[in-house]
Amino acid sequence: MSDYKEHMAKHRRLAILRLLKEVGGTANDSVLYSQCASLGFAKATRTDVRDDLALFEKHSLITRNYHGGLVIASITERGVDVADGKVEVDGVEKPSLGRG
Repeated sequence: MSDYKEHMAKHRRLAILRLLKEVGGTANDSVLYSQCASLGFAKATRTDVRDDLALFEKHSLITRNYHGGLVIASITERGVDVADGKVEVDGVEKPSLGRG
């Protein structure tokens, strides 16, 4: 992956974690995908979002459940800590100071 694409992916992942936190902790991949464009990640694909969710689960930032063709993501306490910048995880951008 190019440096720019990886840079954007890290920012998208942080944005998704923040979105999960803002909406009460749970959302499906379809909602998260549609919100990527409004968050400035118009080139993100649904596969990108699902890959991000797999990475989050690998690092215990979310749990995933499946309902029909949807992936339901629920943020964990560790995921909230990453969204708030209290914990760093490789592959997820650390929030800027003053923005948690």
